[in-house]
Amino acid sequence: MWMAYAELIDHLETSGVWTQAEKDTKMKQVLDKALESVGQSHMDSAPLWIKYIDFEITRNNLAMVNLLCYIAVQTPFNGDMSKKILDKYEKILKTLFESIFKEITQSSQQSNSSIPDRFKEQQTTVVTMITEQFKGEKEPFIEHVKNMLHAES
Repeated sequence: MWMAYAELIDHLETSGVWTQAEKDTKMKQVLDKALESVGQSHMDSAPLWIKYIDFEITRNNLAMVNLLCYIAVQTPFNGDMSKKILDKYEKILKTLFESIFKEITQSSQQSNSSIPDRFKEQQTTVVTMITEQFKGEKEPFIEHVKNMLHAES
């Protein structure tokens, strides 16, 4: 149901019913509500996570992309979807880690403003981990992320 609603929003924007800004606002609301409702409790919710991650990539909201990926890797999914999420996150980290690091360390106020309230504590944890535990180093953080999935299996 949630994916159908997100696809309808995409259709309304491409058909000219909404502006891009109106579509973005509505899409963020729908995807956030979808994850809140079923994101961590339904093992078939991976397409919602991927849709939200891709949506935030198009908005260049890298702090949110990183956070969504990090949470998604910890979420159990059906079949090989956990591996697909991990592969997606790994690819994002390999290509965008420096930009993610820059965004999350620039101004915690600025990058935190686009994070929904219910994710702010997790965002603080991830930012602290990247900046303090891994000292902004890409490869050790990627290894940590890969090990998170293996620890779940």
